[in-house]
Amino acid sequence: MTAKSNINECYSSRNKRINILLEHFHFYHQPSSDEDVDPKYISRQNPEHQLRNWLEKEETHHGVYLITGYRGMGKSSLVGKVLNDLKKEKDKSKKKDRMLYKTLQVNLGQENINEKEILRTIAKMLFDVYEKLPSKAKWMYQCAVWLYRFISIVFSIEIVGILIGNDFFVNLWDNMGSVDLSRYLELMTQSEDWDWTKIIKLLYLAGAWLASYLFKRQWGKAKMPAGLKRLKTLCERLNATVSYERKFEWLQKFGFSRKQSQNLDVATMQEIEYELIQVLDILKEKRKNLKFVIILDELDKAEPAVEGSGNKNDILDYGKVAATPSHHVTSRERRQEVLRIIANMKFFLTTAQAYFIFIAGRELYEAFQADMSDRDFSLSSIFSNVLNVDSFLISTRKTNNTALMTEQFICKQLLPENIKDVIVQSNNRNLYDEKNLYSLKNYYNYRTENNLRSDVIMRDVMFLYHFTHYLSYISNGSPKKMSMFFEKNIRDYDYLEDNDKLEDLSPDMPKGYYLSFGYYTQQKINFIHYLTYPVMQTIINMSNMYGDKLLVSASFLVSHIYKFHNNGFSWRNLELTPELQEINKTPEIREFISSIIDYLNHTHLTAVPCGLYHYKFPMHITEEISYFSKVSSEISSLFNFSLDQLKALKEHYMNLLSYATQTNNPTLYNQESVHHSLGDIYMMEENYSKAIWEYDTCVNMIRSGKNTDSKGLNDVLFLTRTLLKLGLAHEKRRTDNSAFVVYESLIVYLKEMKRRPVNQFLFEDIRIMCLAILAKLYVLEKLDTDGIQAYHIDRALNDFEELMDSKIYPYNFYNVLSKKDKEIVSSDFYRKLGDILYYKNPKNLNGRVCSAYDAYVKSLDVLNMLSVGNDKNLLARSILAKSFEMVGIYSDIKDQRRDNYLYNIALASESLGHVSFSEFKKPESDETNLEYYHENFFKKLLECLVSSKEAVRKKAIEDIEVKNSMERSILYYLSASRFYNASCERGLSSRCYKEVMLVLSSYMNVFRENGEVPGDAFVDFLDRIVHLLLISKYHQYEHIHLSEINTLKWMQGRELYQYVELGDLSISPDIEEIVYAYYMIKLDLANFYEKAQSDKQAENVRNSLIRFYKSRLMSGQMMCCTLTSSILNLRLKACLNEFLLARLLKCKKEDLVKITLEDLVLYQERKDIFGDDMWIRRLFNFGETKSQFDRNFDVLEFLISDGHFCLSRILEKIIPLRNTTLFNNSFKGDIYYHLIRFTHLYKQLYCYYSYGHGHDAKKERSLDVYLSNSKIEGWNFPDGRLVATTRSTGDSSVTLYSVNHPADINQRRLDFLKRMTYASKRSNPSKTIKVYLAENAIHYYTKAWQVHHQGKSYQMLIRNLHFLDDDLNNNTCQFYMATERFLIQFELIKERIEELKGMYKDSYYYNVDSYFVVHDNH
Repeated sequence: MTAKSNINECYSSRNKRINILLEHFHFYHQPSSDEDVDPKYISRQNPEHQLRNWLEKEETHHGVYLITGYRGMGKSSLVGKVLNDLKKEKDKSKKKDRMLYKTLQVNLGQENINEKEILRTIAKMLFDVYEKLPSKAKWMYQCAVWLYRFISIVFSIEIVGILIGNDFFVNLWDNMGSVDLSRYLELMTQSEDWDWTKIIKLLYLAGAWLASYLFKRQWGKAKMPAGLKRLKTLCERLNATVSYERKFEWLQKFGFSRKQSQNLDVATMQEIEYELIQVLDILKEKRKNLKFVIILDELDKAEPAVEGSGNKNDILDYGKVAATPSHHVTSRERRQEVLRIIANMKFFLTTAQAYFIFIAGRELYEAFQADMSDRDFSLSSIFSNVLNVDSFLISTRKTNNTALMTEQFICKQLLPENIKDVIVQSNNRNLYDEKNLYSLKNYYNYRTENNLRSDVIMRDVMFLYHFTHYLSYISNGSPKKMSMFFEKNIRDYDYLEDNDKLEDLSPDMPKGYYLSFGYYTQQKINFIHYLTYPVMQTIINMSNMYGDKLLVSASFLVSHIYKFHNNGFSWRNLELTPELQEINKTPEIREFISSIIDYLNHTHLTAVPCGLYHYKFPMHITEEISYFSKVSSEISSLFNFSLDQLKALKEHYMNLLSYATQTNNPTLYNQESVHHSLGDIYMMEENYSKAIWEYDTCVNMIRSGKNTDSKGLNDVLFLTRTLLKLGLAHEKRRTDNSAFVVYESLIVYLKEMKRRPVNQFLFEDIRIMCLAILAKLYVLEKLDTDGIQAYHIDRALNDFEELMDSKIYPYNFYNVLSKKDKEIVSSDFYRKLGDILYYKNPKNLNGRVCSAYDAYVKSLDVLNMLSVGNDKNLLARSILAKSFEMVGIYSDIKDQRRDNYLYNIALASESLGHVSFSEFKKPESDETNLEYYHENFFKKLLECLVSSKEAVRKKAIEDIEVKNSMERSILYYLSASRFYNASCERGLSSRCYKEVMLVLSSYMNVFRENGEVPGDAFVDFLDRIVHLLLISKYHQYEHIHLSEINTLKWMQGRELYQYVELGDLSISPDIEEIVYAYYMIKLDLANFYEKAQSDKQAENVRNSLIRFYKSRLMSGQMMCCTLTSSILNLRLKACLNEFLLARLLKCKKEDLVKITLEDLVLYQERKDIFGDDMWIRRLFNFGETKSQFDRNFDVLEFLISDGHFCLSRILEKIIPLRNTTLFNNSFKGDIYYHLIRFTHLYKQLYCYYSYGHGHDAKKERSLDVYLSNSKIEGWNFPDGRLVATTRSTGDSSVTLYSVNHPADINQRRLDFLKRMTYASKRSNPSKTIKVYLAENAIHYYTKAWQVHHQGKSYQMLIRNLHFLDDDLNNNTCQFYMATERFLIQFELIKERIEELKGMYKDSYYYNVDSYFVVHDNH
């Protein structure tokens, strides 16, 4: 039973289950055939038309056709559909000479099949078909049979008549005891009426019966068609020797004996071919209208009898796992086996009067294409024509939409079977797309016109839009996979009803099949759409002209790239991509991968400066994929490497290693490279032990000195890279001591190599040569010692200077290098050193100041960016000024490495922003001159951002007066954003604008502490930053989502001048994060403006927030795409509900935990809650005729249950993620902290309802104890007031309050309990115990403090981050750590911990006397 409806549920945050009716769906799990066609089959006009012409209009009744395509692309179904259409058309034809198509289906998907087996199968199947064919001989034989039966019946009747007429049966019955044949004859001759006429008649009938019998028998033998007779004989000889023997036994009575015998051996292949050809010729001559179609299917699964039949000295090709698990064959071997079979059957195929259709894999199509340039032209001489069946990703050049056929597939199941007639009869026919019947546009119009659940049409259609792209991507264009993933989400109505999953389906909805998606399935589909839509639209759609092979590879390639989300990677790792290893790879594949990488570098990839790897996924993408991999097996298999997936690749490299060792002249470098590649593969699999073994083997081979060039430049670089990866593998396996030793040994080796003049330039230009110094320093922090100390830093700096020093050999040619050649390497070194110190957050080391700030400033100094002294404020302003000078459109920077140069400046500037933000703190008692906020800073900064005149901008920057570290951080972030944008790192540019906005959000705490009200300049600056951030976001995705607007307009039937909801765009998860941060600031501003009685500003903010609260973003119809956006959505909704509860109950938010039953009584007695407050009136006044009590408490119940649901759902999602960096510990503590307020209100309201139900004195006494005893779960207020009692002295039967509750108060209590139970049913039930919530809040606040004071939480954090993977430079940890340090410095976390400890220190649960009960009868 569900809870009673509450009209305010239209604002509910709970995402309802999506159930969409399938009006034309049938389960059908076999390929289409000439007998029946899958209802889900999507026609492909061009290939169907070609095959139809070959079969229908070919005049010689002969042809050999090759149908190819990837597995699961519907090749067999296409052939079956064409044959089915031909049969249907011919069946409708009334012409006598109409063609008859007879199909023979031969399955070749077996192990060790050969051409003789194929011919045997064809012969047997042909005999079965031939035998069933209608013919004149068969008709005459049937006539003879019926004549024989007729005469037999007449003869029998005559005999019976004669016998009955002579009382034969009477006499026979009397003599049953001694019946024999002689007695029969005696009875017959003794009959009175017996005469010779009867005897003659009987003899005549007996002769006629014998003649008909002989006629039937002889016609059946003599008149069997010659072809059938030959075919029968052939079938008998297929597997065994046949012996024929004839005996004439009746001649033996006259002393003669005659015997004939014949032995026929097993038919050879040549005999089978000959006989089959002759039979088909006979059939063609006898039946002009008969066509045989012999389909040889599953040719792509044929495997050679002997694996690895090639020369052992040949380098084996890469091959995927074979259909037979025990075998492993390459695509080349499989193709050669197929070609061998076809070549051996060439005579039969080119001579027999039949159509042969070979259905094979894509490799045979590629063999056919290669044969076109072959002088022998052998393959093309066999096949009459070749047809390749493309995937569902292919589309016309007019559409360039890889999801078009997927959309047709889905909509064909959604729309009624007679949709064409529906459109013709529609009054809005012009709104439909009659060329593309099965489209989301037609589905939207069909539902709108028929008013089918109109309240959720837009939600359903937009989700189907996401589902279309999800299905297109995950199926790789394969109809079979598409059908499988589609059917996984199908449920029937009865199942949904029985399991309470109907949600918002009305009772009058028809029973049948429904597409049904729960919350987590919706989120999975939306996430894959969000992740893949931009690259699919930008790169893959535009590559439609390059052919189907590239399109099919595209989704595999994108998935393969995303599988590196946990690790850094380079082009060396991409070389291990299976598509690059295949023998028949597309020539454009490398260019295609490069274009995908280039695009992702703007969206979801980050370039690693001076690192071991070139690319790294931002931490938030890594965390998102990791989260969804835990909740979805599909995403886990899509975006993570598995052992089975890389098995073929490992075996390929092991074969290469075996080949390298068996050659006559083995090269050591080849073996080293293979071991290195195997180590990379094991790292991808996270099999670190095997990776260590491979890397170690590679290192030992390099150091063995057997190679004549073991000390060459290549070996120095190769050994350096291998040792770095070896150390990284040890770190990931948590063997940090071994990693430390590896890095130390590498440093010693590099110092030795530095002394060789020929190696000098390696240390000047190659960027990985100094990584071991910092990697050793970072792993030292992970060891169970004192961590990094000042002398460790000194040693690291000395090692760096020694490796980079070019004065060791002044005569060296390589010393003729300018200082700028080392700028980037040096700058990167100091910045990364700053990252290590930033995480450590040391106040001082051995009495010396060793801060991240100093290292970051040194990084900028190396790049010649310091033009002022040591003043921090002036430095921040000068960096901002240079960002405008250096990256303007017409700026002239004479540096060939302009992008890298600016990129390093941007990284150092952003890092300085983190440090500055984290330094902001409350003033000490003697720091009275510290200014929290001044309006002029934002006014001048806004003028700088808005003005297009260089002189005005310069003057504005000069006038900026920085007063605190938070303002410095804003300048650094703005500068970094401009530098990032100039270096083509658009995603990082957007990140910096977002960081500015989040700093402004933290500014609200400063305003709250200081009692100031933000001015207009602050709000205008905020709006400007959001404006720039939105522009930057669209620019980051190359504006692909702006073109999506037209797609949505077309789908929703909008006019050119009409708008669509921008929240429906695929970029919405990124935009939503901006929107939520923006409106969180707006919510804080609403409090400030009302306190300051700023009516105009308060009204603007109020109107904005009310409009936002009513939007789809704040309801359950919001598309949940990413973990981050959904968590921020729930958090903001909970904050809004908390804000509204405070207004409803007329108290501060902080005082919601102090609400008592007395406050609820006062609330009930308020006559018009909607007239008292503008917010409540505009949001919840629906003008209903409910009673005052119901209206008041409907609003209260909704806000409490919805807020509790939001916070409980957040905890359900993020608490199991132990090592996540998406949400820091203080964020988790805040969720628990705010959940206490909703839990308190829930319990108070429930107790209030309980008091109103009956007059049970015992129950009321329990309630009194619960509410009045502060030691249980109440708050320990100084005045001790929890409940204002009005109970009469000594009269326990009187209720606590003399309030007139409605009669259904108990039902309201139960309904409220059900809502609250659902709100936390997936979470731990303890979410309703306030002490538990408080202790967890304290726990996470304490962990937040530990992270920044080198506690246990800090150790856990750094152990999961790896320096060589560039994990320290990420888009989550650094800024969130700065935010958390701000909260610590500002003492907000300390205040909350003290508050919570003070409130619950005397809890009932911590009192020893609470652990026993004394009963009254004792």
